Amino acid sequence: MDSKVKGEEGASQPPLVFLRELMGDAWIDAELFGEEPRHLLGQWWKKGDQNPWVAYTESLAHEMLTSDKIDLDRAALAKKLKADYVSTLAEMEEAVFLLRQGFSVVLEPTYPEKGPDLRADWEDTGCGGGGAVPSLPVGTALRIRPSWAASNWYIALNVSPVPEI
Repeated sequence: MDSKVKGEEGASQPPLVFLRELMGDAWIDAELFGEEPRHLLGQWWKKGDQNPWVAYTESLAHEMLTSDKIDLDRAALAKKLKADYVSTLAEMEEAVFLLRQGFSVVLEPTYPEKGPDLRADWEDTGCGGGGAVPSLPVGTALRIRPSWAASNWYIALNVSPVPEI
């Protein structure tokens, strides 16, 4: 089976299994592969079908939707991704980075109240003994403000103390 679908103008469209699962087929077909896409991903795709941002966003969605160490509201993530792609992409990158480091991740842990965009927990990740516990004080909050972002956001890292052996 071919992993790409030919578009009307001959450009190969990737199947985007995980973005379709997250965003819905109708949205992907209209906003990414449509005649006049309004979403940034679609505009990049239209500019060049080999644009790396579409494949990269699909890879982040794949990791987030298939990991058993992440707690997220898929509908809320889809809504944020549809509305504010760039800052949501940064949140997705941070979540995947922390997952790869062995943390369990919760997106929007205090929703609907204001608070961190994500929480990363080391305790109870199932990673104990397999790797080094980060040398961060308990309750460390890491504030990140990307220079291109319009607003502040931060990540709360929860690290339990290492038990005495």
